[in-house]
Amino acid sequence: MAPEPAVRVVVQHGNRLLRELLAENLAHVPGVCVVGTVPSRTRLAEVCEGRVPDVAVFEADAWDAGPLPAPVRLVGLCADGPGTRLAGTTAVVPYGSGLRVLLDVIKQTPRRPPLTTRERQVLCLISAGHSPRQVAAVLGISPRTVENHKQQIFAKLDVHSQAHAVAHAVRLGLVGVPAELPGPLPVSLTPREREILAAIGSGHTTRQTASELGISARTVENLQGTLFRKLRVHSRTAALVAAHDLRLIEV
Repeated sequence: MAPEPAVRVVVQHGNRLLRELLAENLAHVPGVCVVGTVPSRTRLAEVCEGRVPDVAVFEADAWDAGPLPAPVRLVGLCADGPGTRLAGTTAVVPYGSGLRVLLDVIKQTPRRPPLTTRERQVLCLISAGHSPRQVAAVLGISPRTVENHKQQIFAKLDVHSQAHAVAHAVRLGLVGVPAELPGPLPVSLTPREREILAAIGSGHTTRQTASELGISARTVENLQGTLFRKLRVHSRTAALVAAHDLRLIEV
């Protein structure tokens, strides 16, 4: 049986000594993984957006008016006493309660169930911009089954749209590689995307491409981003290699 995934925790506190001591203690607890420490609530929101933890332990009674992350489970630390619970906070733990109480609250967080192989395949394909019908054709299943898998993926990742699922999966490293897919991945480029690919092959910059095609630099960047997602690459050079391997261009 596969080990149960650890609860991913980010710690925020303005007191560096307390922040580092807390993170150090939590890091040694089985079933807990500390994925970041930050001094301010603003930085907490940024880190939660990038690393997608399960729990954010934060300084609830600080004067810092920065935003609180969502939909992360929020556990506030405060001075002894009832205090005021901020909106969205799951629990408040007084400092005087001790580390054991905080650990009990953190461990109450439900673990995200892992994606199945089929769900990873579906996520991999929709991440590349393919429609449910295209995904169904590649995997040899019906479009309805693809939609069912998508709903399961949304539930497991706690998201409500395909865009959020893809972004969430990329941050968590859940998006699979081409080898996970049963057979070659069909890639269909629009005429404009082929023009962008040709411009990349010619070594043109974004501004040069925009001028040549009579569109804005922002539009070129958006088209290039879509092209990268379809080819599942992260650089211009990798795009050329992938396009050549897929026989989309000759180089």
